[in-house]
Amino acid sequence: MKTKKETYIIVDYNDLDETVSQFLESKGFVFPNYCDNKYECVAYEEWSRDSSHEFTVDGDMTFVDIQDILSGKLHYRLAAILNWMASENVIDKGFHLIQIL
Repeated sequence: MKTKKETYIIVDYNDLDETVSQFLESKGFVFPNYCDNKYECVAYEEWSRDSSHEFTVDGDMTFVDIQDILSGKLHYRLAAILNWMASENVIDKGFHLIQIL
């Protein structure tokens, strides 16, 4: 039987929200008042409760991704944000499993 072993970095969504919020604020991003001045992955990614979401984070970014994020385009941009964070060694590269519990 062929098998493949992979290691995942498991992240609670509350910890993720806090880390992403701090990272974006360090880049000069100002959150709109309607989102309590913080990043919320469940809202921005339109995820449901009791779910898990996998991201392959390799640190590859483009200038356009960064400009879009800093201009406020946060919906469906978590993969780009995670890659940006990895490119600056804020988080580890690899498979990230975000748990919404």
